[in-house]
Amino acid sequence: QVMDETQLADALVAQSAEISEAYGLFLNDELLTTAADGETLRAALDDYLDTYRSGAENERTAFVGDLAIEEGLYPADLVNTDTEARADIAAGGTTEAKLQVMVIKEETYEEAIPFSTVEIPDETRLEDYRKTVTAGTDGVAQVTAQVTYVDGKETGRQVLSSQVLVEPVAQEDVVGTMTMSQYEEQQALAAARMEAGSYTLEWPVGAYNYVSSFMGDGRGHKGYDIAAA
Repeated sequence: QVMDETQLADALVAQSAEISEAYGLFLNDELLTTAADGETLRAALDDYLDTYRSGAENERTAFVGDLAIEEGLYPADLVNTDTEARADIAAGGTTEAKLQVMVIKEETYEEAIPFSTVEIPDETRLEDYRKTVTAGTDGVAQVTAQVTYVDGKETGRQVLSSQVLVEPVAQEDVVGTMTMSQYEEQQALAAARMEAGSYTLEWPVGAYNYVSSFMGDGRGHKGYDIAAA
């Protein structure tokens, strides 16, 4: 059989005791390990992925980066036994060629729906006044998301669906709207009316007309007590 120059060179190299035909496992062009049989490398890689698989439905696992098994001629002292090759892969590779595994799976969980706050303006209160009259309550949603992990750490999350289980209850806050200048103006006006004697007293509650205690009745009252009966 006639061989060209390349075939002849390969044949001569193959006959050398220092060179062996083998399979190399490369990650991003960096040699991770070698073995005499490529199936040994493929089986060891699959076993490594198994350590990340949970068996969940719709789960996918894959190596990160450009991983390739290449057949060729390698220095004999670099060709590992099957046991050595499996050990290299089980250890996660080397510093220069570190195996990383990406896991993508669907997860269903519950999360809070934050409640909103409704402000009820009160023009009789100053602007710094705030009082909660109805407490807010978070709602609950059931979420299904596609989550991506690399070496066990979350790197991405895409929400696929969300269903409201409990609606949130809005919080209601009464807030003052009166400015300080408006307050001072009202105070000044009230003081002027009292000084001029232009003020009058009005019955505060139309439905009741019984006074149980009067101002100055000897018990220290400083006003009138209006009773329902």
